[in-house]
Amino acid sequence: MPRGDERLMEASAVARLLEQTARAVYDERGPNAIHAGQWAVLRYLARAGRQARTVGGVATYLGVTHAPASRAVAALLRKDLVTVKADAEDRRVRRIDLTTAGRALL
Repeated sequence: MPRGDERLMEASAVARLLEQTARAVYDERGPNAIHAGQWAVLRYLARAGRQARTVGGVATYLGVTHAPASRAVAALLRKDLVTVKADAEDRRVRRIDLTTAGRALL
């Protein structure tokens, strides 16, 4: 079993590999690329129940406040990957659903 120093070196090596991979992927992005946070939102929406598919649900899932969750949803809306509609029972609540294009990405 690795000792503390060896574990730290292993963790550092893994972190460097992840960073290099992320840079390589990021460099290949096009103008319609999906940010990692937006991918997380798409995956969440694919699994979440109807009641949880709100900006609040997204924020809770991502562990962020409503502002960044709302920006991620707005970016996906501009890319036609989600729809956002007022709830029929409570017009204050906006329900988020994946479009066919959004589902196709997953």
